[in-house]
Amino acid sequence: MNEENNAMNSEVLDENVLAYLAGVYESSGGVFLQPQSSMVLYINGYYDYLLTLKNIIKMDSSIISTPNYRLHIYGDLACEFLKNVYPYLISTRDQARLLIEYGEHIKARKGSRIDSKEKNYRLEVAKKLKSSKFEKGIDLSHVDEWITNYFIGFFDSKAKLNIKNNNNDYWLNISLNVQNEELALFLQEIYDIGHIYQARNSIKWDLNYGEAYDLLRDINPYLIGKRKHSEICLKFHRYFQEAQKPLKDEEIQFIEGLKDDLKNLKKLNSSKGKTSNGTKVLMSLMVCEDLVESMDKLISKSENSLNYNGIVKNSIRYVKLNEYRLHNFKSKICENKLKNHQLGLNLENDLIEFVNQKSSNRSEFIRTAMEIYLEDIKLLNGI
Repeated sequence: MNEENNAMNSEVLDENVLAYLAGVYESSGGVFLQPQSSMVLYINGYYDYLLTLKNIIKMDSSIISTPNYRLHIYGDLACEFLKNVYPYLISTRDQARLLIEYGEHIKARKGSRIDSKEKNYRLEVAKKLKSSKFEKGIDLSHVDEWITNYFIGFFDSKAKLNIKNNNNDYWLNISLNVQNEELALFLQEIYDIGHIYQARNSIKWDLNYGEAYDLLRDINPYLIGKRKHSEICLKFHRYFQEAQKPLKDEEIQFIEGLKDDLKNLKKLNSSKGKTSNGTKVLMSLMVCEDLVESMDKLISKSENSLNYNGIVKNSIRYVKLNEYRLHNFKSKICENKLKNHQLGLNLENDLIEFVNQKSSNRSEFIRTAMEIYLEDIKLLNGI
């Protein structure tokens, strides 16, 4: 494994990139502690965007479908990531400082016995982590010119771009949810545009018409995740401004076409492992009782309408995205046990093709994929 993949070198990534990543993390990321007490840092997003971030960060990391996509960075590397972006964090600085200290503590104690004092320390950190999720009284004294790149990262991973209309009056809208009110007010003060109001679980910053266009025009060249969305919106605004009013039918059709383009792009980016090939393959799979119990536990904890078939599909997709997990993996559940439960499966053709490419024993491979997925997902959900 190359050294460059083991740590994000802050000397290689300049201040602009690190500030961008700090904005991404504070808008769409977080950290949770595994039962073994090591940390997992995650960033939410759609697959292509997370893959780009993975390539920028140059760390060992995984893209997980749960079923929404997440980029995961584990253990010491999660701590390293936080160290590198820490100078550019705003709303999670105290939390990051706590996690960095915790990560270094865990690293120093590797192989040591966990006594009652150590258990209490780890429990206390977990409690502080929950209570410090959204900090108040944030310190802005360290903010410098890098705030522009921070904002672009925040925007790139969180902003929602829309083309709205009312009786053939069309306008550009940008909506940005911010968990920290002070941060939202600070960003609005910098750009002096839009209005802020209290939404259900966050502060919403709304920009409309020319203000939304001016912001997009300025930051569009630096966007990664929202570049295509931005270009559609900019094209719409220019076209609408130049068109004579009232709009002709063909002009309305053109604008509606741009709206559809934007809507389809959002659907594509929000797809949760959906395949372009709709062909289905029906098959049965024999599994052991312990594997069924593990699936039942996940289903009981899930907020979505999850079922056995969905778990199998998620498992194959997960392994497809994280093939390294197959290396030297040893079955802990089903290998030497009676497989007396039959699952009726309805799988997309491309998933079956992937399975067939990887193993001549399709059932064994799928069971392995399920074990890997269930082992990793239980850490994420604390099951």
